[in-house]
Amino acid sequence: MSKEKQAKEIEGRTKAEQENAANEAKKIEAVLAMVPIKADLKWEDANGITVIYLKKNFSKFERTIHKVVGGPDTVRIPLDKYGTEVWALCDGKNTIKQICETMWEKYKEEMEGVQERIPKFLSLLRSRGLIYFEHEKAYIIPPNADKK
Repeated sequence: MSKEKQAKEIEGRTKAEQENAANEAKKIEAVLAMVPIKADLKWEDANGITVIYLKKNFSKFERTIHKVVGGPDTVRIPLDKYGTEVWALCDGKNTIKQICETMWEKYKEEMEGVQERIPKFLSLLRSRGLIYFEHEKAYIIPPNADKK
């Protein structure tokens, strides 16, 4: 959107709408400035695709059944080519904005809506404990830490 169009759009808004829009812009900028970091877990590159391994969290009943029936005690999470690329960029150096820019430069129209898609994907990874953000570093407990 051109600056002239933006100025006309802003002129037509009420003061409250303008403040809401400014607050929303600040929130988006804060999210884009966050730095994602891979959690300390097992993963590998399998033919150009990242595969993440998570230990299953069995209930007491499931543990009993697992002992009898057997089966894997880990879950494999293969990422697609875009997820693999984003995963590689979660190195503690790149902001979400830089990741979005890198993905846009590489994939162009394939990554349409990149500034919405990447934060949503990173939010999903975060909710599953696969990544954390730099500002959370002090609160991360290593997976093998003794519980007190």
